[in-house]
Parts: sequence; structure tokens; C-alpha cells
Amino acid sequence: YFAGWLVLGPAMRLILYDAAFPSLAQVAREKSRRSISYLTLFGGLASTVFWPVSHYLSQAIGWQNAFRVYALLHLIVCLPLHLLVLGRSDEREAIAGQETPPLPTAPVLAGQDRNRAMIVFASVLALNGIVFSSISAHVVPLFEGLGFTAAAAVTLAALIGPSQVASRIGDILAGHHVKTMTLGLIAVGLLPAALIIFAGGGFALWAALVFAALYGMSNGLMSIIKGIIPLSLFGRQGFGLVIGTLTTPQLILNAVAPTFFAFVLDQGGPRNGLLIAIIFAVLSFLAMIYLARKYPR
Repeated sequence: YFAGWLVLGPAMRLILYDAAFPSLAQVAREKSRRSISYLTLFGGLASTVFWPVSHYLSQAIGWQNAFRVYALLHLIVCLPLHLLVLGRSDEREAIAGQETPPLPTAPVLAGQDRNRAMIVFASVLALNGIVFSSISAHVVPLFEGLGFTAAAAVTLAALIGPSQVASRIGDILAGHHVKTMTLGLIAVGLLPAALIIFAGGGFALWAALVFAALYGMSNGLMSIIKGIIPLSLFGRQGFGLVIGTLTTPQLILNAVAPTFFAFVLDQGGPRNGLLIAIIFAVLSFLAMIYLARKYPR
């Protein structure tokens, strides 16, 4: 089991969004933003489809055989698609070496501006990730601790997924009318709005419904801006290194935050837990406001 996770952990980092965004930046080039939106849409639907499929397979043929089915799918479906879409190695290297022509009003950042923007956006992702990883890991007991029944808590949690997908569909349909930094402000700002409405509404049912919807929408859009904002600020050259640098603090904090949040819930209760979440969410939004004003795109 542990040996499997030692392999699976690095594999996830090599094939999921953090690796896929730089690959799309190389292949899709000027259509990168739209390609990233489509990718995150289907990524958001993955759990909706494969949780039930996994349950059915494990019941029908056992979990070991279900794993073998998925391993076979990776070999005969995913691997050929990777080879086909990404092209030959020399083609990828040629594309990767071509920098996006800078826009007259928004050149690719360099020097001190680049370093400052990297630090600020990494802070946005890290602070935002603390909240998402903490609440996502404890969302059902959080609702139950605030007085909702187990059935109501599960139902509210189930609304997050469709809201996440809906926000990505909205970006595909109307995202070309929205500036990159504006989308970033919306994505990051929806999280503190969701938390404040939930707390300000006295944790009533209507406030919980609004929270679940806005929380899901924010989560859905965050996956998109994680790819398109760095592309807009730093360009295509060395994009994989940029994404890795930006997301490393977030990944480390994502691993620690749920345990810390569980301690807060146990010792201080759900209201104090939400108060801490609001503080981190607001700090993330303030950092995003600074980034958008300093480097408009």
C-alpha cells in the first residue's frame, strides 16, 4: 500500500493540472486559455463519473480487479493520447523555446517585477489553498457541527461539485469577454464572500446553500486562473518551472492545513474554524487585488 502511494504521489504531480498546464501552453499556444478552461471542465467531471464507476467495479469484480481495469485504461487510452497530443520530443522543445510575443500594453514580466509577482501570486495560491484543503477535508462534519443533520450536510456538500463545473462552463462560454486579472479577482473573491455570507447569515439553510454554491464556483475558477495568470504574467518560456515554483508552497500547506483545521474544530468549534478560514481567504483576496492593480492584464 505505502509503496503504491510512493509511486502514485509523484505520478499525480506529473500528469495532473500542474504538468498539464505547461503542456497545453506548449501545444495550444495562443489558444492556451481556452484549452485550460476545457481541461478543467472535464477534470471537474472526472469524480462525478468515476466515483460511481469505481463503486460499481469494486462491488462487481473486487477492488483489486478494479485497479487492474484502471491500470489498463491508463496504458491503452491515456498513454497513447499523451503521445499523440504532445507530439514528438523535438517538436515540443521547439515550441517550448518560442516565447509568446509580448502585448504592447502588458509585456511579460522580468527582473524585480517578475520576482515580486511570483511571490504575490504564490501567496494568493497558498493562502487560498489553506482554506480549500481544510474545508474540503472536513466539510460534512463542519456542517454537522453547525447543527445540520447528516443527510443535510451530505446534500450541501454534494452541491459544491456541480457549482464547480458550472463556473467552468461559464468561463468557456463568456471567459473571452473577461480579462485575466478580473477572472482572478472573481475566483479568489468568491471564497471570502461565501464564508462571510455563511457566517453572517447565522449558519441558516439559505446561507449554507449560498456558501456551497459560491465555494464550488470559486474552487472551479481557481483551477483555471492557476494556469492562465502565470501564462499572462510570465509567458510561455520555462512555464513548467514557473508553475512548479508557484504551487510548491501551496502543496506543502495543503498537506498540513487539514490536520491543523481538524485541531481547531476539535478545540475551538466550527465557528472559530470558519473565522480562521475567513482571515486566510481575505488575505488571499487582498494579495490578488494588489497583483491585479500592479500588473493589469
